[in-house]
Amino acid sequence: MRIADEDDPHLAFPHTTQPLGFEDLAATELRTSCRLRYQSMTSTEASERIVCPHAVVKASGRYHVRAFDFSRKRFIDFSLSRVLSSDPLPDHAPVPAALDDDWHKTVEVAFVAHPRLSPAQRSTIAREYGMQQGVAVITVRRAMLFYLLDEMRLLKAIRQQDKDLADVPIWVKNSKYVADELASMESET
Repeated sequence: MRIADEDDPHLAFPHTTQPLGFEDLAATELRTSCRLRYQSMTSTEASERIVCPHAVVKASGRYHVRAFDFSRKRFIDFSLSRVLSSDPLPDHAPVPAALDDDWHKTVEVAFVAHPRLSPAQRSTIAREYGMQQGVAVITVRRAMLFYLLDEMRLLKAIRQQDKDLADVPIWVKNSKYVADELASMESET
């Protein structure tokens, strides 16, 4: 995951064959409110949103902006490719990024070799993932937890607390804690 926030002076996008459709918002220095026309996958029609962005992230193969959504009165992620248009609103009061608790809170995810593996396979996985004493702890912003689990192909297994659903050679040692953090964040939506 690549994260650029208000403290990152180099907000750079790699070359892409598809336009991000987000030039105005990216040019807002991540502090100016914008009016977006946004096509959510939970709505059949595009809607207008007024947002105040503070970070751009590449996760799960797409760019997202983390922004305060004035209509929902909370911080959420917007997929850049779903932004149909954006207009800066420089006179609209900005929302400080410091108020985004999920952005500033971190979650430690303890990855281990999957228990179904043989001892030799677990040893190999531990080496591949740079595990120390059989564990690799990744600290992630709570707001990025969904994307980490999605990228590791563990999201469904963690949500259902069923390690047999994990079709990868790793598991999360503290899966109950991670599932609770994920569920708590998702219940706020």
